[in-house]
Amino acid sequence: MLSLILVFSIAAVASIVKVQAAGIITGWLWGGTEESSDGSINGNETGVYWVSMNSKNCDVNENGTYEGSSEGAPAGCPTSGAVKLYRVNIPSPTSGGELSGYAWSPGLGYISFNSSELGGCPSNPCKAWRTGNRIKGWARFLEIKKEFEKATPNSGGWQGWISLEGNANGTPYGITINNDNTLSGYGWSGTNSAIAGELGWIDFGQAKIENVCAIHSASGPTLDHIQNCRPLVVTTEDSTDGQVVNFSDNGSAKIDISSNSTCSGAADSTSCAISGGECTVYVKGIDFSSNDTVPVNVTGDCGAATANVNLIKTLDCEVSCPDSFEVRSGSTASYDVSVTGEAGCALETCIKKVGGSTNITDVSKDGTQCKVTADSSSNYGSATSDAVAGDDSCSTKVYVKAPGWVETNPTQ
Repeated sequence: MLSLILVFSIAAVASIVKVQAAGIITGWLWGGTEESSDGSINGNETGVYWVSMNSKNCDVNENGTYEGSSEGAPAGCPTSGAVKLYRVNIPSPTSGGELSGYAWSPGLGYISFNSSELGGCPSNPCKAWRTGNRIKGWARFLEIKKEFEKATPNSGGWQGWISLEGNANGTPYGITINNDNTLSGYGWSGTNSAIAGELGWIDFGQAKIENVCAIHSASGPTLDHIQNCRPLVVTTEDSTDGQVVNFSDNGSAKIDISSNSTCSGAADSTSCAISGGECTVYVKGIDFSSNDTVPVNVTGDCGAATANVNLIKTLDCEVSCPDSFEVRSGSTASYDVSVTGEAGCALETCIKKVGGSTNITDVSKDGTQCKVTADSSSNYGSATSDAVAGDDSCSTKVYVKAPGWVETNPTQ
C-alpha cells in the first residue's frame, strides 16, 4: 500500500507544480487465526485481525473526518472523529528502492516500514524494499517493539517483526505485485529462525495498488518589470518521461508563456514534455499597470490544475542621478540617486549597461545610492550605469582612472 503525496512548493526563482503519477495502495491485510476452525471471519479469530494500509480506507472522501457508511466506508470503520493520516509509500517498478510509512492495526497500533525504525532486524538488510514485482525485507509493530525494548521487557519475548519474504517452518512465503496491481502472498510475524512465530501469517491478498495521476493547484511565480521572465516547473514523483503538459494563460494580455528561458517567442500557450521527471516553461510579464493575479491552466494526461501568476504594479516614479561619476581602478565608490513620485517609489536596482571602454566589475544598489566597483586592472576609460525606480531610470557615465593618471584637458 503505498501512497505518494504531491506537494506544491515555490522556490526563490521557480514555481513548481508536482504531478503524482505512481500508485497508492488501498485495501487491507488480514492476520487472523481461526479459533474454532469454522472457516469464516466471524469474530472468533485470534491474531492481528485487519490491518489498514491507508487512512483513505475509512476516510473515503479524504476530508479528514470519519463519517462511516455515509461516505461509503466499510463496516467496522470509525463513524466520527478526526482522521490521523497514514500510508505506506512504495517506489515505482522501474526505480525500485525502499518502502516507507505506516500501516495501522486497530488492536496493535502502527506497523512501520521506515528503515529508520527497522534497525537490529533478524537479518540484513534492515529495511523494506521493492525489486521488480516483489516486496522484500522487514516491517515492525511499533507497540511490541516499544515493550520489548523497555528496561524490563513486557512483550512476552515478542519483538514485533514482520518478515516480508523467507521460509517459515519449511514453508516459503513472500509478497507479489501482480500485473493488475493487486497484491498476493503472505508475510510472517516472527523471524525466520531466531524465534518462533509470534502472530503468524499476514495475508496481503486484499490490498492493491491504485494508479493515481493528478496535477494539483499551485502558486505561480511573482513577476515585476525588472524580473519579468521566470520559470514554472512541473515535476513527477516518478520519471514519466514523454508525458506532455500544456500551459495556457487563457488569452490574457497581462502575461505570455514561452518554452525558452529568455522568454523569446512567448505566447498565450505552450507545452513541454517530461524528461528526467520534470519539464519547465517560462512566464513573461507584459502589463504591470496594476497589481494582478493571472491564472495559468496546467493540463495533461494526469489531469488539470491552475497556477496563479502574481504581477507587481510598476510605480510612476521620477529618477535623477549625476551625468558623470569617477572611480579609481581597484576601488569602490558610490553616487547618490534621487527618486520622487507616487507612494512607494524608491531606488530599486542599479545595473551596468553592456559596452564601454573599461571594466566595471560590479554595480549594485546600496540604500539610496548606486555602488560602483572598478577592476584593479582597469585603465583610463568609461562605462555607463543605470539607476531604476518604477517606470523610470537614469544613466550615469562612470569614468575609471588608474593611479597616476592626470587630466590634461579636463574641460573636454
